[in-house]
Amino acid sequence: MRILAIDPGESSGVARLDVVDVSKLGVVRKEIVPVFVRTFDQAGVYAELEGPQFYDAVVLEEFRLFPWMATYQSFSELPTVEVIGVVKYLCAKNDTPLYVQRADIKKEARSIAEATGWKMKDRSLGSGKGKYRGPDFDYPGPQHPRDALAHGIYWIYRHRMSPLKNADAEVTS
Repeated sequence: MRILAIDPGESSGVARLDVVDVSKLGVVRKEIVPVFVRTFDQAGVYAELEGPQFYDAVVLEEFRLFPWMATYQSFSELPTVEVIGVVKYLCAKNDTPLYVQRADIKKEARSIAEATGWKMKDRSLGSGKGKYRGPDFDYPGPQHPRDALAHGIYWIYRHRMSPLKNADAEVTS
């Protein structure tokens, strides 16, 4: 199963995760393989989703404009919203299942990742009043790709359509 997780914005964080069957000593188990974790510009996100269905699932962080952020966003063209709109369109056009997640699942996702053996690093996370220190994925570069990875991990471990939760979901061999 090929999963594309997106933390949308003018520069979007994008993570591709493959869930594959791995056989060791005659025992088959599912393994998560991070194919890439990086930043894409808007055109790069669109190009990744263009064409025939390549991904089995796209996981997208939702966007909400909270009243206390409205002043900060004044006169913005809201590039995050533009990216979300185009991603939704491309997924519908290509018949790719799209799953939208709340932004606040990232802390739990990082806890899941740490508990399941992902390499983590202590970092400053969150923003504004919600700023805290905690475990984050040990990948270099900006925060957005690591946030996308958190969304992918959360979906894989928590969503009912994930191959780890649903034995009928197809995986890549």
